[in-house]
Amino acid sequence: MDAWISMNTAELILKVFSMPPVYIMVFTACMIFGMWITPFLYNKKACPYVVLVYTAAVFYLQLVPWNTNKIWDRLLAPSLAFAVMYFMDRRNMKQKIFLCGVYELITWLIAGIASEFKLFMGDITDSIELLRTSIPAILIFFVTDQLLYMVIFILMVYMSVKLLKKVYKRKYEDLSLNELILLMIPLITLILVRHIISAYYSLWMEGVANGSIQENIHANIYRLMFYIGAYIAVILFITTYQNIKNYEEDKKLEKLLTDRIEDTKSHINEVEKLYVDMRSIKHDMTNHIQVLKTLVEKNEIKQAEDYLSHMDKQVQEIGLSIKTGNPITDIIISEFDKRFKDENIDFNSSFFYPDNSKMDAFDISIILNNSLQNAYEAAQGLDNAYVNIRSFIKNNIYIIEVRNSFEKELIRDEDTGLYLSAKDGDNHGFGLRNIRTVAEKYYGDIDIEVIEQGAYESDGHNKKQNNEFRLLVMLQLT
Repeated sequence: MDAWISMNTAELILKVFSMPPVYIMVFTACMIFGMWITPFLYNKKACPYVVLVYTAAVFYLQLVPWNTNKIWDRLLAPSLAFAVMYFMDRRNMKQKIFLCGVYELITWLIAGIASEFKLFMGDITDSIELLRTSIPAILIFFVTDQLLYMVIFILMVYMSVKLLKKVYKRKYEDLSLNELILLMIPLITLILVRHIISAYYSLWMEGVANGSIQENIHANIYRLMFYIGAYIAVILFITTYQNIKNYEEDKKLEKLLTDRIEDTKSHINEVEKLYVDMRSIKHDMTNHIQVLKTLVEKNEIKQAEDYLSHMDKQVQEIGLSIKTGNPITDIIISEFDKRFKDENIDFNSSFFYPDNSKMDAFDISIILNNSLQNAYEAAQGLDNAYVNIRSFIKNNIYIIEVRNSFEKELIRDEDTGLYLSAKDGDNHGFGLRNIRTVAEKYYGDIDIEVIEQGAYESDGHNKKQNNEFRLLVMLQLT
């Protein structure tokens, strides 16, 4: 024994440094769990409560351990966290089941990887005489080993969550039952394997305790390969699933854009029809003038007035209610004007098409169709509903502003910065994405402001004002 350090002191140091790293790892993993679930919660206020309950459950298992061979023991913390989310943020619950399950699995696999490295370090200790005979060397190696294990675990969990958050982008889409089953099958399989490995460790340690097994557990390259392989498989599985979903979303976006192209073709046909009707009136104008002259010469004023009234009605029927400076945008806004009137939505337009610009009317039509369609859907069925559109030029920037009332709950996608309705179903902000794509084509962008209104007094009654959604589309004039 080394003279300057006693065995009792060594044992005390071992006890002091054995548990704190474990508690630090557990606490950090609980905080990272909060970082993992927060982007998926509509109600951000629920996050501290979820993390608190999850942390309390994990530390309970550490301080008052249950039978670790039981699968249900390990599911206590994620189950309680899910229960809190169920009561405080009851949306996309199937997705939350997956979130809790995948985090529990990832942390276990990372702990397995770190543990195998620790066992390899232990085998190195046994092969070096100094680390078996010198108490100071044993203590230094033990502290280093504990710290290394803690650092590997924390870094891997943190980096894994960062990676998964980047990969798993569809944070506000609920899973279907089939998708949940597809995602959970490999997770459940690995959880069952975890139970088998835990039973193996327990039997080995019981053998060491009763003397039937002489050696402690050694590192095993195959166990390490299993942990690493399973970890990579989980990451790749989630990535592949997301790529499939992204492909489906791109197809939907492509279909939506195709529909908008068809709308524009329809508008162009309407313009052509309008021009044909105008040419027809111009062609008949000589005859109309001759008829009017004859009626006036015969002093048949009443018949002349009726004839003029009929001509005026005919001209009005082929005319458009709104003039913007471009026939295609004239038709788009005029058609929406009629739809808004049919739904009793107050509509005001001071939109104009920029003169002498190289902007493609097709691009502007995409902006108008998507923005006015979104506004139409948001304002439908509301009292005192309104939609206003205007355009103006400021410092060589052409700006289109659309304002509309709405009541639906909106969620801001943290990845794109765009808003989508909580009740949109499959329409996940595609319209805004199309608008942004057009804006970027002209070296511009979009800006969104959501104004939540309060209640007001009217005739002694409390009434709630509609919220307002403001969209600014900025395009650089060339």
